[in-house]
Amino acid sequence: MSDSKPFDMPDASHTWEERGGWLVSRLAFEFNLQPFQAAGIVGNLGFESVGFTKLHEIGQKEGVGGYGWAQWTGPRRRTFFDYAKQHRLEWQTDKANYGYLCSELRGDDPDNNFHRTIVAVSRTSNDADAVFSVGQTYERPGGTTSTFLPGFDGRLRYARRALAGAGAAAQGGTPSPAPVHPVPAAPVAPAPVRRSSPPRAEIDPDSDAEAERLNAEEEARIARGG
Repeated sequence: MSDSKPFDMPDASHTWEERGGWLVSRLAFEFNLQPFQAAGIVGNLGFESVGFTKLHEIGQKEGVGGYGWAQWTGPRRRTFFDYAKQHRLEWQTDKANYGYLCSELRGDDPDNNFHRTIVAVSRTSNDADAVFSVGQTYERPGGTTSTFLPGFDGRLRYARRALAGAGAAAQGGTPSPAPVHPVPAAPVAPAPVRRSSPPRAEIDPDSDAEAERLNAEEEARIARGG
């Protein structure tokens, strides 16, 4: 975590646009990324944790499954808890999650070195490619292939909402929560590969409650081998 800036992330009483937007700007600063590239990281985290509201994997018993913003599991879950303990932080806090995220992305621990995620996302040219890249190199949810990222559409929606929040904050404004048709940070070229299943038109794509339900449905579909 950079010592040159105070950790002043908006707390849980603020909107996803405000919290995710802060994180987009901070990660862009920390890792010398374009905002849309940083949004690729934030969109994946937002989807995994339903906008930082579900910090333990839905449907799992205590001590099992994913924890934190990225739903770290297995050895990464244990390392995340160790990081929080060593820094005298509660694992649920934004500061603990942010610090461990940066530690992985910097490659501080040889056993959990995800600096390749930064290298890969820094080569992307639009927000959709950034989301897909981070999903491939950092999250890799069950069912991921070289041409398919489960939940891609939802991950991209979270990324664009956070990017809109970062843009509003930079201009001194207040971001509107859950814009229905946010403006992308960069033109999105037609995808050369299949990234996700077709969106379901009857669902409000910007509702966090619906995102949580979609996440659960996606996990059930993968478990069935669908």
